[in-house]
Amino acid sequence: MTTFRINTPSRWSIGWLLIMVFVTGLLLASVLACSMFISYRMTAVSNMAKADGQRIASLAFEHLYSVMRKGSERAEIDDLILHVQRRLPGYRVAIIRGAPVVRQFGDRPGQDVLRRDDPVLAEVLQTGKDYSGQAGLNQRYVLAIRATGECQACHTGIQPGEVNGVVDVSVPLAMLEAPITDLAYQIMYVVLALLFLLFLLTYLILRSWVSRPIQELAHVVSMLFKARDYGHKVQIGKVWPREVRVLAVNFNLLMRQVRESHQRLEESSRRDPLTGLFNRRHMDEVFDLAARDAAGNGRPFTILQIDLDGFKRINDQYGHAAGDALLLRVGKALQSAVRESEVVARMGGDEFAVLAFVENDKGAEQLSLRLRQAIESCTLRLNEQIIQAACSIGSARSSEHGNRLVDVLEAADLAMYRDKAARRRQP
Repeated sequence: MTTFRINTPSRWSIGWLLIMVFVTGLLLASVLACSMFISYRMTAVSNMAKADGQRIASLAFEHLYSVMRKGSERAEIDDLILHVQRRLPGYRVAIIRGAPVVRQFGDRPGQDVLRRDDPVLAEVLQTGKDYSGQAGLNQRYVLAIRATGECQACHTGIQPGEVNGVVDVSVPLAMLEAPITDLAYQIMYVVLALLFLLFLLTYLILRSWVSRPIQELAHVVSMLFKARDYGHKVQIGKVWPREVRVLAVNFNLLMRQVRESHQRLEESSRRDPLTGLFNRRHMDEVFDLAARDAAGNGRPFTILQIDLDGFKRINDQYGHAAGDALLLRVGKALQSAVRESEVVARMGGDEFAVLAFVENDKGAEQLSLRLRQAIESCTLRLNEQIIQAACSIGSARSSEHGNRLVDVLEAADLAMYRDKAARRRQP
């Protein structure tokens, strides 16, 4: 026997679980999308600031180079830097001299402190490699100015490739962040709305295709357990997925088998296993219904009690197998003798009962005679001996003894015993 393990049922229904998955998935997707857009915004602002600083540093160097080729004074270079900073408020542009220029032309005020205390400047002046990085709320770009052969016309004693100085540009991130942030948030809102619609559509599809049919199956099962009615059938939806459709089809097949088995069991519980007639349990219910009908609608009924004569002697002399064979033949004979409106049952042992609806005593006598003839026609051959069945029959009508079932049954029993006594007195 195969045993299936069933875990303790959860307090959450599948509908609530789908809602929880929908909400959780939407929240996680929203957090992920927001994180991606924040990261994109920061990276985009940083890249734009780097490009902007590189562009401004290159332009400043080109203007510086042009001014120096004309042999302009130092004041013109300062005016150039001042002009750039006026055109770009918030930006900071500085030109720092390197060691070769300082040796030949001297230093600018305060630049020796910058070269000493600023590790970025010191590294660029030493290595000649440009620098780009974030410094607080600004993006800093430091462009190294390398000497060329043309520079030796003014800067004597300088070898090509040496670092004459740097252009230090500081770009405020806030000025670039505002437009990028507005665009990023607009895109993020659109993406979040699409995510919501996608999750909502997925939830509705799962709810319609999976959750609802499973809930209907659970509802049908609950109805079966509560009402003990196996006639319910699951209506299979057109859009159900294949697995759920198979589950519903198999469930309906199982319910049909259960219904048929229940009907067979119910029928067997009302039948005598030997003769196939109704048993005492069913007959008691039929008697009770007939008594209620007679009390309510005034429809009289008749009960006939039948007892086989000498049946104990047959069992003792020929064995229980012979007795059972005779009972089986009597049962078939009685079933053939009664009409469709009449009910016959084996009450136990060699006792039988018939419920009939006859109009008067004459009808009851005719029915008793027909039943007696049917029973006496039953014979059994054993060891070249023929055993013939005989019976005693007593009848009682509800119209004569009242509509109380107990009174009618008692009257039928007494009539049957009187008939048995009379038959014993016969020679």
